Amino acid sequence: QLQYIKNLKLSDCEIDNDLLAILCKSNFNNLETLNLCGNKIDAEGIKHLIDCKHFNTIKTLNLADNNIGDNGLKYLIDCKHLNKITTFYLRGNNIGENGVKYLIDCKHFNNIRTLNLENNNIGENGVKYLIDCKHFNNIRELNLDNNNIGYNGVKYLVDCKQFNNIRILELKKNNIGENGVKYLIECKHLNNITELFLWDNNIGDNGVKHLIDCNNFY
Repeated sequence: QLQYIKNLKLSDCEIDNDLLAILCKSNFNNLETLNLCGNKIDAEGIKHLIDCKHFNTIKTLNLADNNIGDNGLKYLIDCKHLNKITTFYLRGNNIGENGVKYLIDCKHFNNIRTLNLENNNIGENGVKYLIDCKHFNNIRELNLDNNNIGYNGVKYLVDCKQFNNIRILELKKNNIGENGVKYLIECKHLNNITELFLWDNNIGDNGVKHLIDCNNFY
């Protein structure tokens, strides 16, 4: 009966690479949501995932709070049967700037609308790589919380015109400061944002003043 399952949630189940290999051999031909959050999957586990061609119906893939790292994203580059993914959770996976570079090379991820990179360490250079990605122009929700991007990361972000469809932007815990807010409000192509999260960023009184003086977010 496994072929009829559309949503499979296996978060916090102690799944390691070997168990994932077994899962990938199962008959889930109609799976649309796969939640593997909070397990013990690393880059080697991703190899099993990309070899599993009957996962080609997945639209939501949650790999948050594992340890796939940069190499895990590198393996995903050649995985063309995951091209239907619209929601991709990569929170807390020890991903750095190189991981983002690999991610943007995955041109078959051009349907992604929600991208969560929270609690990694992509830094400002990771944002710089992200903005060079032309096939991410469908993103509606972008979460870069706690990635040490700083105000320079925000500067790169606002230079990215293909992000003009973003509705929800999360930048919490990035130490962007008041200068980061200043860069943000001067960006005219982010005027579709309906939710903006900036807490714990040391923006101060001046940062708040910049924000309320902004006409682009109305």
